[in-house]
Amino acid sequence: MPENKNSRNRIVNRLTAIFTVAVLAACIAIGAYVLKFDAGLSSNPEIWGQFGDYIGGVLNPFFALLGLIALLLTIVLQSRELEYTRQELRNSSIALEGSREIAQQQKDLLNTQDQKEDIYRVINFIYEEIKLILSRRINFNLIINETIDQRKMKIEDIFGRRKEILNESIRLLSPRFHVQEADYFNVNKDNLNDFIMRLRELSFYLNIFDSLSGKYYLTDFYRQRLFDIIMDMHGQEYIEVDLVDNFQVKTSSLA
Repeated sequence: MPENKNSRNRIVNRLTAIFTVAVLAACIAIGAYVLKFDAGLSSNPEIWGQFGDYIGGVLNPFFALLGLIALLLTIVLQSRELEYTRQELRNSSIALEGSREIAQQQKDLLNTQDQKEDIYRVINFIYEEIKLILSRRINFNLIINETIDQRKMKIEDIFGRRKEILNESIRLLSPRFHVQEADYFNVNKDNLNDFIMRLRELSFYLNIFDSLSGKYYLTDFYRQRLFDIIMDMHGQEYIEVDLVDNFQVKTSSLA
């Protein structure tokens, strides 16, 4: 824009100079005629005719040359104005395209944010369902010397406190069975189907959230809360290894 303004000013100055030269030339021609012929205002038409022929003969070629130069300068000015307008249109087009790209990026960002919020709500809903399932009391069998001791306890206690339950059972039943350790305990897998199904759903949405955000702090919160129970269930062959892998904490500070 400054270059175009400077170029325009230069051409306008040149046109002004041409006009000034034309005026000066006319003054000089008239002044020379008056001084040479000591002429004043005459009432004789012939005198005026001669003066007109003189002015026309002297100034017309000069004015024609100045007019041609002025025309060329005007054409150059218009050409530069047109080029400047085209450049401005190109710049506007580029700026508009850039604005569209920014608008699209903002739209994509908002869409991603909306998707993350929707998925987070689903994750939280499934996690709350899992907590309810873990709080259910189910029957399980503690096997001691081939003798079945039936118990009823919350799922989260059965698998979260398995060793503690076995030790407590040994302490209570050892005088009666004269054993030092329990063999194992058994849970009907049908009682765990809801829990395992919800785990797979949760794993699916946690992975989607990770792909959208690229960060694992939020999803690792849920993985960390469930990992010990999942590992214990896997150790008892109630859960497959792929589900264990999906609940591995991915953030080293939380691991």
